[in-house]
Amino acid sequence: MQGLTALAVHKFKRSYLGVGSFFFIASVGLVSIFAYVLSPDRSQYANQMHLSIHSKPPGFHVQMLVQPNALKARQNKLDRLFFGSKFPDVELPISSYRIESDKLIYTPFEAKDLEGIENVVDYATTPKPYIVDKTFHLGTDNYGRDVLSRVLVGSRISFFIGFIAVFISLIIGIFLGSVSGYFGGKIDDFVMFLINVTWSIPTLLLVIAITLALGKGYWQVFIAVGLTMWVEVARVVRGEVMSVKEQQYITAARALGMTDFRIILRHILPNVMAPVIVISAANFAAAILIEAGLSFLGIGAQPPAPSWGGMIKDHYAYIIMDKAYLAIIPGMAIMTLTIVLACQTARSEESRIVHIKPGKRDNFSKAIFYLRVPKEVAKPKYILVLLPGINADGSGLLKRKEWQDFAKETQAAMVACTFVKKDKSKYDKHNNDAAAQCGSGAALGGPHRSGRRGAHRRRRSVLPDGWTGPGDRHRRDRRSLRRHHSHRPRHRRRCPIDHRSQYRGRRHRPW
Repeated sequence: MQGLTALAVHKFKRSYLGVGSFFFIASVGLVSIFAYVLSPDRSQYANQMHLSIHSKPPGFHVQMLVQPNALKARQNKLDRLFFGSKFPDVELPISSYRIESDKLIYTPFEAKDLEGIENVVDYATTPKPYIVDKTFHLGTDNYGRDVLSRVLVGSRISFFIGFIAVFISLIIGIFLGSVSGYFGGKIDDFVMFLINVTWSIPTLLLVIAITLALGKGYWQVFIAVGLTMWVEVARVVRGEVMSVKEQQYITAARALGMTDFRIILRHILPNVMAPVIVISAANFAAAILIEAGLSFLGIGAQPPAPSWGGMIKDHYAYIIMDKAYLAIIPGMAIMTLTIVLACQTARSEESRIVHIKPGKRDNFSKAIFYLRVPKEVAKPKYILVLLPGINADGSGLLKRKEWQDFAKETQAAMVACTFVKKDKSKYDKHNNDAAAQCGSGAALGGPHRSGRRGAHRRRRSVLPDGWTGPGDRHRRDRRSLRRHHSHRPRHRRRCPIDHRSQYRGRRHRPW
């Protein structure tokens, strides 16, 4: 079990798309939790309106006259940190201001071609005002609210609905699926009847019916979506339990007197969770889309609570105007999050390639190990190692149909290797041929055992040529070297192989 976990972690690390999507989802989760810390508008629900600056483009800059609110709410720091301020400071967009003695004279911001009326603020009777410069990075909506703040706060509903809905669906689906698949009979028939009836009703209509029965609100939407997504989980768990319960270790558990509850909880469910995790990620993305659809229809999160679907509903008419970004920005947020979640659920059947660098004495440029996990094998139970040798292609063995069928039948992951030669010159032909014939032994012993000296030393045990002793082996070496280097000048024959060979730094007697 530990080896499979390490294998899964290794595969995950080598998938740049999976790692990137994981960190993106984690960052969205952190943003949704600390939304009021990151958002410029820290009022509750980011609902501070400025009608004079409504529908402004991204990057709009204006001066704000800020005055402390006279109303004080009983809020602790944690409540203000995670849920915003109930009575924030009063903000007023201004176009200009001046100070005369103890009075502040300002002109409110008005639309184009309009001039505001000057107003006076007395320092003596009112709290001290502040003049700040504020930039709306994503512009303002039709009520003058900060779009960036509403997008950040609205990510809470879209993100947490996935967790809550998936959690509810897992509890119901795993319970019904495991009971149905393990006991069978009338219990299985009843559960399948519920699954078929629930599946026959359109998901969106069923969610609308449950939401209307429970009442409007985002908590009601969370429960309604979770009560409609257990069907897929139950069907997958039922099928996996029916196949796992026939295994020998389940029979052994029954023979030991274990209860059905313990067998299901301790022995069956841990072996059927791999496809459940994949379905959970898919349901996560589906829950986000369903919530956005309900909010667009006005059944989901109710104003003033921001949600991405509600923001699209409020501004979808601007698509045909010059302010289409008001609907495009939340739509892009929904699309990006669902695509990233889809990337997390995607599994590939392609081989994973691992390159191992050789040592100084190794006679190969690289050792390539290929790993293939068939798509039908959700959780490998075995690891099948194929040793093709140094002259064979390990990836070719993994593509053969008989090996793939055997891996699917035995629920195994396949591993094959290929050693690529370093020097293909005629001077190293003798050594390369010897290493090629002991390729399987080198693979079994690891990459460090396939070097020049290693292959030279093991020829006696690997090659069935009748060698009986070290003396015969050395005579055979000398004859082979004389044959390959007879073309060299006579003064070079005292050294069997030049400086590029495996005998560098070693002296040998002439033949």
